[in-house]
Amino acid sequence: YIEPEEIVRCSNELIEEQAKLERELKRIFTQLTKDLSQFYYEIKQALELMIKLDVSYASCQWGLSNNCVYAQTINFTKDNLTLLGARHPLLGQKAVPIDVVFNPGCKVLIITGANTGGKTVTLKTIALFSLLNQAGFPVPAKDGTKLPMFKYVFADIGDEQSLEQSLSTFSGHMKNIGQMLQEADESSLILLDELGSGTDPQEGGAIAMSILD
Repeated sequence: YIEPEEIVRCSNELIEEQAKLERELKRIFTQLTKDLSQFYYEIKQALELMIKLDVSYASCQWGLSNNCVYAQTINFTKDNLTLLGARHPLLGQKAVPIDVVFNPGCKVLIITGANTGGKTVTLKTIALFSLLNQAGFPVPAKDGTKLPMFKYVFADIGDEQSLEQSLSTFSGHMKNIGQMLQEADESSLILLDELGSGTDPQEGGAIAMSILD
């Protein structure tokens, strides 16, 4: 194949025009940057305000679309974590409202029941609501919902079995829980799903009791 001379000429002209376009864009951007640089601090301040407004607007839209309320912020050492009519937002219309109320002075809540009874969803709802609240977002629940400000939120939900790291289901859970016990303090929220699973029921129960203690 021999490229016709006319096509060669047109290709060269196209390359030249593309180069001119790039030079012109660079000139425009350079001049624009120079003109705007004197307003750097004003633009930076405006950006921060726009971000706050955007987040506030998103929070309001989220609250309106999910019938949300703002949770009362409490001190967990003095008041009780309370969720009233809490609905996991990812379940949509299928969500079953739940109430979770810690008794005065209670630091541990054990949830029991049959399979598919909603225990894991309840744990996830508590975790999600806590993080939404601390991010300044309303939560899909009823008035009277109270949530503390946690320093850390830890969760061991699901199976962390790993063939690459030679971790069984049980050892995967124990590794996560061990890290939590080392780092958690009185201002931490810890969520454990099926504590002591993956091993002998009696041994698992004893381990679960010692972890809760």
